[in-house]
Amino acid sequence: MVSTNQRSLTHAAQLPALLDGRGFTLMEVLVALGILSTLMALVSLSFMTNLKSNLNTQLRYEAIQAAQDVLDEIRFLDISTLAAPMTENITIGTRTYAVAVTYCTNPDFCISDDIRHVSLSVSYKSKLLYATDTVYTKL
Repeated sequence: MVSTNQRSLTHAAQLPALLDGRGFTLMEVLVALGILSTLMALVSLSFMTNLKSNLNTQLRYEAIQAAQDVLDEIRFLDISTLAAPMTENITIGTRTYAVAVTYCTNPDFCISDDIRHVSLSVSYKSKLLYATDTVYTKL
């Protein structure tokens, strides 16, 4: 069995061979930099893709919140007065979303004054982020 002192001596004997002043050749440095540059480019591309995905998810979440705000407002209105399409601007955080509301696009759900088919589409900077349909009835 090799003692700790002998192991230390063996490592100490190898140390001067590593530090003999030769260093790396220019070609070795260039290859290492090339590999490092490629890895950094891949990591930054992955990071940017992740940031874009997070932004799109946040925009969609805020668009859903804007749609919910408008649907909550419509819920308290008299159903028989809901006829003309409208567009409302809703601000969530620092962004303003355009919420377009149309009524009775499906006439099967608008057979009386007590029922209204409501379609909502939410866009941000002219990009559609969310759309939904629902039916409101008078209780």
